[in-house]
Amino acid sequence: MSRLWLALLREEDGPTAVEYAALLAVIFLAVVGAVAAVGQQAGNMFQNATEELSNHGL
Repeated sequence: MSRLWLALLREEDGPTAVEYAALLAVIFLAVVGAVAAVGQQAGNMFQNATEELSNHGL
């Protein structure tokens, strides 16, 4: 039974998978934040364009 525990402790697949999952989570949060920021700026730009067109009677 102790050989099984030693084999599990030496196994590197588990920690590697956890590291990849953590890295994926950080990348996902960065992408979501960037999309939210760009989306907000794009929405403001179109709102300004709509207001300018309305001010000029278009």
